[in-house]
Amino acid sequence: MLNQKHYIYFIKSGNKHNSPVKIGLAVNPEKRIGELQVGNPELLKLISSIECRSRKHAYGLERWLHKCFSKHHIRGEWFKGNKINIGRAIAGFETDVQLTNQKGRGIHGTKKEAKINILKGQNIALHKTIHKLNQAIDDELDRECLANMPEL
Repeated sequence: MLNQKHYIYFIKSGNKHNSPVKIGLAVNPEKRIGELQVGNPELLKLISSIECRSRKHAYGLERWLHKCFSKHHIRGEWFKGNKINIGRAIAGFETDVQLTNQKGRGIHGTKKEAKINILKGQNIALHKTIHKLNQAIDDELDRECLANMPEL
């Protein structure tokens, strides 16, 4: 099937904050959960999935994500769930992807967009610092003016 869609899925095992998360590739993530549930005593839940533009793109993204979370690796394609930051990892991937969470809301991430957001944050912090400095200068000038004012 040439035009078959491929997805990267994030499946959580259990309901705890630190429950393991499986990062894998499938044509149908919902069907994949059913296949995995048979051999898993914990309830599995699809956290999110990423529709990839091709099979090659999907394999590349899957490798990238496994590499990003390699220090949190448990076994196979399972990783420590409380250490997974999907949005940040995707933002580091060289190409656009569309992340859909379990409620169907999209989160768009690109490396360029992540850098822009970081710069925006730095810009806001810089503006706040400049505002505080300007306020401190104004306060000091007011004190100087009051101290040097001639008595009437």
